[in-house]
Amino acid sequence: MIKLLSFLLLSAILFGAGGTHAQTDHATAENLLRKSGLWDQLGSVAPQVQAGFAEALSQGDSKPSAAEAERISRVIENAFSATRMRAVGIKLVAKKLSARDVADLLRWYDSPIGRHIAKLEAKASEESGDLQALMKQGLALLESSPPPRRKLLDELLVFVACGRAENPA
Repeated sequence: MIKLLSFLLLSAILFGAGGTHAQTDHATAENLLRKSGLWDQLGSVAPQVQAGFAEALSQGDSKPSAAEAERISRVIENAFSATRMRAVGIKLVAKKLSARDVADLLRWYDSPIGRHIAKLEAKASEESGDLQALMKQGLALLESSPPPRRKLLDELLVFVACGRAENPA
């Protein structure tokens, strides 16, 4: 469930906000990535892709030569390096977030609950080896939740994905 919220928050940050010109500066964008936990998650993309590549190699019928597998591994490391992923994240956050978005997000991440959820996100990232299993767990938990709780979670997800609440209280 936490991964789902993180994914939706990332989607809202990167794709949901409007604007075609830079809305915030580099330092603020980096600060948001760090506070949200996305900084660490973006740093773990290359190892996750490498693990997926290794798993695919072990399960496939035809295998590339050792040299080709090494070349692909280097390409993955370069394409998904922490430096590259974080730089792209900073650029997108800086480009897509308005001053109002930044203020709202900073208020959230500086709140006790925001800091707590960011810590849970970081812990979940460190502990989860199998993203599909984690997603299945989250969906099973969501489906077993009482209807009023599911409704609240749905509203939270809409808020995060759209950047606004339909019925702000």
